[in-house]
Amino acid sequence: MKARDHLRELEHSTFGVDVARVSGHIERGSGSRFSRLPEAGQAKFFALDKLIEAEDALKITSEELDTIQARLAGARAAYDAAYAAALEKGAIGETNA
Repeated sequence: MKARDHLRELEHSTFGVDVARVSGHIERGSGSRFSRLPEAGQAKFFALDKLIEAEDALKITSEELDTIQARLAGARAAYDAAYAAALEKGAIGETNA
């Protein structure tokens, strides 16, 4: 289960499924039901907020890594092809490998 799912579950169990939302988020400002939660209750929400940020960063970084690994594989293939061509044409000797 993703952190966003845990957050939604916590929101529903704490405030009910009909809690008012703005852009998909419950109101957390001054005077809101959230602001009236005890510190320990708010801490659960803040911990999930941090977990959501970490999951998002991990996803983005993983996607970037996939892109970089694909670029690296392409660069290695280009190097191998250029090296083989240079070797074939006698531009370099096999001892340079």
